[in-house]
Amino acid sequence: MQGSLIDDVMLAMERHEIQAYYQPQYDVRNGSLVSAEALVRWQRQDGTVLPPSDFIPELEQSIAINSLDWFIVEDVCKTLVNLGENAVPVAVNFSRWHVKENNFVDILDSILEEYQVSKNLIEIEITESAFTLNHDDVAAWANKIADRGYSIAIDDFGSGLSSIQYVKDLPISVLKIDKTFLDGNCQSPKGRKILEGIINFAHTIGLTSVVEGVETVEQLKFVQICGATKFQGYLFSKAVDQLTFMRLAIRNNRYAVDMSDILVTQDIHSSAKLLISALFKEFPFVVYGNLSKNSYCFLSEEHFTFETVTQTGEYDKLYEEGLEIREGDDRKAFEVFERHAMIAAYESGQEEVKVRTRMKMADGSVQLVETKNYFVKSPSSDDILIVGFNTVIE
Repeated sequence: MQGSLIDDVMLAMERHEIQAYYQPQYDVRNGSLVSAEALVRWQRQDGTVLPPSDFIPELEQSIAINSLDWFIVEDVCKTLVNLGENAVPVAVNFSRWHVKENNFVDILDSILEEYQVSKNLIEIEITESAFTLNHDDVAAWANKIADRGYSIAIDDFGSGLSSIQYVKDLPISVLKIDKTFLDGNCQSPKGRKILEGIINFAHTIGLTSVVEGVETVEQLKFVQICGATKFQGYLFSKAVDQLTFMRLAIRNNRYAVDMSDILVTQDIHSSAKLLISALFKEFPFVVYGNLSKNSYCFLSEEHFTFETVTQTGEYDKLYEEGLEIREGDDRKAFEVFERHAMIAAYESGQEEVKVRTRMKMADGSVQLVETKNYFVKSPSSDDILIVGFNTVIE
């Protein structure tokens, strides 16, 4: 690392040649500007503008990059203050060196307090370089940030070193999906399915999805079909300077977003999602059981029974838990769902077993619930399988 570059960057910050540029992020559904990503630009006194690729990689070899990151945080805060009630959340990139910065969150808090900027307006974006460090160190750092009330995003998910393990272990709330998944203008069937799968994965675990690099109408259409939350890219706007961004945020003129007819363009996976969503309106608790293997798993949009039930486990234990929240005649009636009784019903030719019983709900109330188990066949197994639906009658 040449000391001259560090000196040049420090001098450039003093001269305010380095500044934050803003990549607007738009709501997929209505085209409105809802957030942004702060990027670094170096505009020299001679008028030339250096992109980050010309100096960030070398600068990132040293802890000197931290000074630049904090400079950008302050620049973003000034912009948010100037925007006032028109301010939108802005994501700021932080390098791997901050993971070792013990007072990172305290510094961040102090800057926001100085400018009177709300924490919900600053999003901490973890860059790929952080994933070269010890996993436990990155997780501990991220947990400190989340505990202070900041939102965390993983940048460029799906490229390089980012992985599902970090999504699992880190308290993130935003998944930024790398632009390479839009390569070929979304014409590759495999690429389309992968992108849709990542977006579904993000939403399944409650994350906001942001698709990067949307540059064509075709790409936007596909992102809409996949159900992404937000997108950024040249189709609506490139990264812009502070003044231009402030104008965009204040006016917030919605771009015309012509939504495709999802019923025409979706694939079987999307159709299944619609079907499942509709089923949950009627059956908030759906059980899959393997009577032969004494196992179960369940799906639900909201746990309408009791919080002690786990997502998967032994069918016999699930049955016992069902008995415990029923009394008297209702408990007796529920015994038809005992595993061996269910196997006997299957072997006698029954296609379903159903009963209505009163059960104690999580809030202590008692409701009448219909429980219905259907016997189903799998082409790949001779196990006795059931799909169970539970409906609150009253």
